[in-house]
Amino acid sequence: MRAIIYKRISTDTEKQSHSLSNQSTMLNAYCVAREFEVVAEIEDQASGKSLKRPGIQQAIEMLEADQADILIVHSLSRLSRCLKDVCHLVEGVFQKKQLVVLQEGIDLTTPQGRLMLNLITSVNAFEREIIGSRISQNLKEAQRKGIHIGRPKYGYFAGGDAEINPEEMKVVRRIKNLRQDKVVFRKIVDILAEEGWKTRKGTNFSLRQVNLIARYDYGSDLAA
Repeated sequence: MRAIIYKRISTDTEKQSHSLSNQSTMLNAYCVAREFEVVAEIEDQASGKSLKRPGIQQAIEMLEADQADILIVHSLSRLSRCLKDVCHLVEGVFQKKQLVVLQEGIDLTTPQGRLMLNLITSVNAFEREIIGSRISQNLKEAQRKGIHIGRPKYGYFAGGDAEINPEEMKVVRRIKNLRQDKVVFRKIVDILAEEGWKTRKGTNFSLRQVNLIARYDYGSDLAA
């Protein structure tokens, strides 16, 4: 089996538990014991916070180009300190290629190793669902309290109290009145441009913007 040895040390303040030399010694010894052919020994001297590292990108490209069959690393933290990135690799390149992580005992060439990594990715997926559920609940609670999340609707200032923006509300009333007169959206866009009404960015209103404003229920705020 053709193997890539990947080593990493960080340039940031994290403590270096294993030097590049120590990693190389352990990984090469493992390949000898397993009778793997080492086709490349790649290293990075960079933070493991993301996969934006030349070494790991080279290793991934070699695996995808079928220039190697397996990637050997000392620990998951050497591969990436971001579990999301690890799961991305597992769901991508390691669907077809193999991975061995010595410290955690992960070996995708064995059923036990695949089980271990499946547990890790399952926990990650569970955490994503929990976070998504909490965000959804928080958004619903904010809406129940009348708090607008994100950019304020046109006609209002930013903030949770829906403070009316008088100048923008003039445009809202103009659009609403034109719609009451059965003026089509495209014509409203032209009228607003002719009359000099501008968006927050100082541009002419688009068809989509007019449509959204016209369909939004401003309720009693129109009379304010």
